[in-house]
Amino acid sequence: MQSCLCQFQDANSETEKRRIADDMTTETEQKEISDDSFLKGKQSHARKKLNVRMQLIALKLFRILIDAVPNASDVVSTSRIMLFFKYMKLNMNITIDESISIVVLLQRFVSKQTEKSIQILSSRNIGTMLVVLAIVAIKANRDYTYKNRHFAKEFGIPLAVLNESENAFMKIMDNTLFIDESEFSHLQNEIFKI
Repeated sequence: MQSCLCQFQDANSETEKRRIADDMTTETEQKEISDDSFLKGKQSHARKKLNVRMQLIALKLFRILIDAVPNASDVVSTSRIMLFFKYMKLNMNITIDESISIVVLLQRFVSKQTEKSIQILSSRNIGTMLVVLAIVAIKANRDYTYKNRHFAKEFGIPLAVLNESENAFMKIMDNTLFIDESEFSHLQNEIFKI
């Protein structure tokens, strides 16, 4: 670099100065491109941040389930919900927004059960309910989604059971999935303590 600066100062013609400047820029750019440690550090930080957010969402879901379902702690834990989210992230690229939508929809479902004096959600169907919540959240947030057949295969749930569960969920929810922006933001702030 030092020799390039000396060459630049000693250069007589504008053409020669431009050539030396281009060489210096190229060297600097090449060093920046080949040194991706900055990028790796940013990616690592982003993964850690995503992991913490998923843990907080899993904890929120766990608390809702514990409050709403007798004996839920016998079959579900924050770590199991976290594994579910990791699987969904890896295989279906579930987003933070879709994950928050799952929480909103579960809260609504629990409220609707109480309002209608029915108890559909039990310790026996929590796993299926999480899959249904994910399906519905993904369908509500994406233009292109996986078919229920794909989810049934991925989670080892008979397709007929999954379809029936989704239909029952939608019926209890009165076929309403719209999440108001203020409701979403409020829950997001509550979960992440923003």
